[in-house]
Amino acid sequence: MRLGRARMVFLSADPSAQVVGHTADLILEVDEAQDVLPEKFDKDFRPMGAAANATTVYYGTPWDGNSLLEQVKARHLELERRDGIRRHFEYDWGTVARYNPAYGR
Repeated sequence: MRLGRARMVFLSADPSAQVVGHTADLILEVDEAQDVLPEKFDKDFRPMGAAANATTVYYGTPWDGNSLLEQVKARHLELERRDGIRRHFEYDWGTVARYNPAYGR
């Protein structure tokens, strides 16, 4: 998807997806992060944002305590405890529904 000089690329995090070589300049968004294998993310996706220091945003629903989403949450909360810089932002469905009523239906 393009708008002017801006471009958005959607990639699959399926274990068999061939995504190496793409870059993220501003933001790397990981939707349904609870379903992305941490190894796949670390090997194929994390390097995409390294050159431009892109912000990575994870979306999802925690399930089992071991997902990529929960690993990142634990790491961010530990860093917050150390330096006081907020890195973890969490909102439940009720909060989202207050701002987007269609989400609550």
